[in-house]
Amino acid sequence: MMTLRDANAADAAVLAAIYHDTIHRVNCRDYTPAQCAAWAPPASREPEGWIAKQQSRKTLVVEVAGEVVGFGELEPGGHIDCFYVHHAWQRRGVGRMLLRGLEQAARQEGVERLHLEASVTAQPFFLAHGYQIVRHQHVERRGERLANAVMEKSLARESAVRESAARASTAGE
Repeated sequence: MMTLRDANAADAAVLAAIYHDTIHRVNCRDYTPAQCAAWAPPASREPEGWIAKQQSRKTLVVEVAGEVVGFGELEPGGHIDCFYVHHAWQRRGVGRMLLRGLEQAARQEGVERLHLEASVTAQPFFLAHGYQIVRHQHVERRGERLANAVMEKSLARESAVRESAARASTAGE
């Protein structure tokens, strides 16, 4: 059974490993080895930086049988920063659970719009969950250019649609 919870400092090493390994095992389908090495160098596996990052954002993890299999980060203002699922747990509902959790946390904070920079690999996932591409861009990491897309989703519009549907269903009763 999958469970969603807040990350803690004890998760830092596994978050670092999931980040590094997902880029090198999953994103490698859409990026060159040099781009992946620039995006996730060996130093990205060090847990200290991950512990510090958790202080400035909400980090959720999905666990299966006590093992962390994915994580996502929500920064103040509605920016989804890291969003990674262990390579062995792709397409098994982990990402959906994480995204729902981050969206719920954003709503609780009064955020009306979420935004992120999605890799080429992740764009279909976010499109399938109601995010729209604002623009395609290239970012530079350690001398390598990586393609991604700025994407966003209006939580306010989603809430209005749900409320309208609820009113319509009760009006017909």
